[in-house]
Amino acid sequence: MEIRNVKEERLRAVLSDSIVNLSFRKLKTDQIRHMTCTLSDEYVPKSENTKPERKEPEGLITVYDLDVKGWRRFYADRVIEFEAEHQVDIEV
Repeated sequence: MEIRNVKEERLRAVLSDSIVNLSFRKLKTDQIRHMTCTLSDEYVPKSENTKPERKEPEGLITVYDLDVKGWRRFYADRVIEFEAEHQVDIEV
């Protein structure tokens, strides 16, 4: 099992059930980018992709960007700040 750092695990947990506003530094240009994103099934479009999931490099997080309605990736250690904007109601 992969061992991830605490910040990455916390970020993934918040993304899985919330809409998150976050800022991060782009890897190649060092520009600061802002994004509203999530991993919640409520907001992520259903995929008909039948390809097997790829293993992401360590620390890389793929999220659904709600502003551009597309998938984006960033490294967890490049995140400057993040805040949950809206928690998704999950039926139990």
